[in-house]
Amino acid sequence: MKPCVQCRQPLSDNASFCRNCGAPQPPQRHGPDKKVQVTLIICLAAVAAAAIIFVLLLVFHSKAKNTPRTFDFTCAQYTDEINRLLGEKELNPNYWVVSDSKASYKGGTYWIDLDTDLDSKKIKKITVGPADLEDGIKMASVSLMAVDESQTQKTALDTLALYKDVNLNVFVFEANENRLPKQLSAVGAALTQTTTPQPVSTYEPPPPSVIVEPPTTTQPQTEDPKASAYRAYLTHLENNRSWFVDYKDNAYSGKRFEHIIAFKDLNGDGVEEMIYLKAPEENQLRVYLCILTYQDGSVTTLYEDLFVTFAGAECGYDIYIGNDGKLYHILSHFPNSSAYLYSVDGNTVSATCLANTYGVGTGNPDIDYYIDGKDVSQEAYKSYIENMRSGIATYLSYYHGMGTNPGTDDISLDYDRACNFLRSNI
Repeated sequence: MKPCVQCRQPLSDNASFCRNCGAPQPPQRHGPDKKVQVTLIICLAAVAAAAIIFVLLLVFHSKAKNTPRTFDFTCAQYTDEINRLLGEKELNPNYWVVSDSKASYKGGTYWIDLDTDLDSKKIKKITVGPADLEDGIKMASVSLMAVDESQTQKTALDTLALYKDVNLNVFVFEANENRLPKQLSAVGAALTQTTTPQPVSTYEPPPPSVIVEPPTTTQPQTEDPKASAYRAYLTHLENNRSWFVDYKDNAYSGKRFEHIIAFKDLNGDGVEEMIYLKAPEENQLRVYLCILTYQDGSVTTLYEDLFVTFAGAECGYDIYIGNDGKLYHILSHFPNSSAYLYSVDGNTVSATCLANTYGVGTGNPDIDYYIDGKDVSQEAYKSYIENMRSGIATYLSYYHGMGTNPGTDDISLDYDRACNFLRSNI
């Protein structure tokens, strides 16, 4: 309905004149169809939504492109997983050298570098070397097992060559490496790349208890044997730190191990042996003399025996190289003292008692004195010991009033100084 333009009487929408007053009526103006309007609105909304989605995809793609791909675990998690797989504390978490985007670890005859994301601290790349030594291969294969739970020791050795950089003599595992599988449940995480089929290796590895290098065409290892020995000695000390350090909290034996470690070539092969006293037991009363050497890529024990029991009477000792170039010890421990010669022939060490005393009880026990197994007087024994002490050339270890004589060298070290010496010469 519409009103008349003159008398305002209601008229039909199509009326051309008013039936009441006869006034002509203008034609009705029709607006746009409502269905057309709704359709137009829907189309415009769809175009706007598509534009928003497109912009969001661009932003997401740009962000994903600029975000570094990482393994979903940190240096600490990597350390825990390696130790779990090896079943021992091979990696000491306190001995990583960490910067903003890198973590480095030096073991006995191997080293590990971790490139980490600056923000998340997660690992982007794992580099293990050297790739032509047994320990480097072992740590690389375990690293591969850590980032791929489907790997066993055998399959890790079979596929290890895929990650070898021949020019740098290292193994490299990158988070954006297509060959690595996507899942990383070993540390409860996931990698960012999918896996591709692994090529079949023709190399047949030895039994699982032995890890050796697959055949390669790389150049032989050229590292200085002395540096390799120092790496191995450092790992040995770090893995057995409690033997040398826990004594600091022991009021009874706290100063007895301030000069306990030395490095000296005893068998003439040009590489120093490591000579030390250790107290591995909780009360640290029983002290052992140990002589270690480095051969065939690992540390080998040449000699280990009980040296003294720090109980009851006080004692003092000298372990030294004499003017004749031989290894000796003089131990004063009431009522039982001793003097020994240690003969080193290649990788064999034998101990010979030169002189000793024997007594039972405390107070004023009867003491017997011996030189070369023969009963002698107290004066003869003391003279023999003083004559030995006058022939000291280099101190390896000493305690309680013995110490350096004028004109002698002292290469004895405590645990911290020994570790620092090894690190500075690797």
